[in-house]
Amino acid sequence: MTTRKDIGMSLESFISTGRIDVYNSDALGDHVKNTVYIEDAAKWLIEKKYIELIKKERSNVQYRKKYRKKSYNAEHTKEENDHAIQSFGQRLTEDRMARYFFMHKLPYIGEVFDFQTPIKNQQNDPDAKTKIGKVDLMSDDGKRVFLLELKRSGDSRHSLLHAAIEACIYRSLIYERKLLNDFSKKGREVIPCVLIFEKNDEHGSNNIAGKQFRELSGAMNGSLPKLGEILNQFYDEFELEIVILGHGIFDLLKENKTNNRPLPPLQRTPLKSSLRIPLIKIHL
Repeated sequence: MTTRKDIGMSLESFISTGRIDVYNSDALGDHVKNTVYIEDAAKWLIEKKYIELIKKERSNVQYRKKYRKKSYNAEHTKEENDHAIQSFGQRLTEDRMARYFFMHKLPYIGEVFDFQTPIKNQQNDPDAKTKIGKVDLMSDDGKRVFLLELKRSGDSRHSLLHAAIEACIYRSLIYERKLLNDFSKKGREVIPCVLIFEKNDEHGSNNIAGKQFRELSGAMNGSLPKLGEILNQFYDEFELEIVILGHGIFDLLKENKTNNRPLPPLQRTPLKSSLRIPLIKIHL
């Protein structure tokens, strides 16, 4: 049986190779189905202050400029995005799902002003072994910019903690001042956030993260005390937040983009919980 010590050794071995994308490691990768292993890996990262160290190591301005020379702003346009959506097939990847959110204004998280934002100049940087992904969505509520980690349609692989770790690492890798300048968002606070789907939505019925969210709130509040404790620590350290889309919301976004149907009024509700981390639901 894999022990917590084994998980720590596995993460140390992975990090020693120069990799920082620990969410792709043997302890946290897509193949890991045991949520206990993921919880132990997350606690190890918190105890070692690993994600904080990423930010400190990248605090040198010259290094940051080398790491991200180009503008974060890829200048996605509504016209190009709408044309791409119309040409898409049936299978929805995270990239394709993200496009349906583009330029929509949603309660709580604000207007989605960019999608699939690259953190590095190239995803496979020849100077690094690390394979860093992209920020799925970014939104602005007027005071805060949310870095949104989206869990795609029917994705049953990722737990809330896997998504939380990925969101917090992206937050630590982002050169905040440059990001805000590139998008003319000066003065905003940058917040990592996990965006998931409610159980009964056809796009989230098999989503582990969505199931865990429900168990952390509502009638089953407190049924996952260890997970709740770890998420609270991510909130304390990185201001992580979690938002869930209510039943049918994504279908409304699709209808708006593909058939130009107006969105009905949407609401946001803070869910009652014993946790410190905010749990927000966007719904009709």
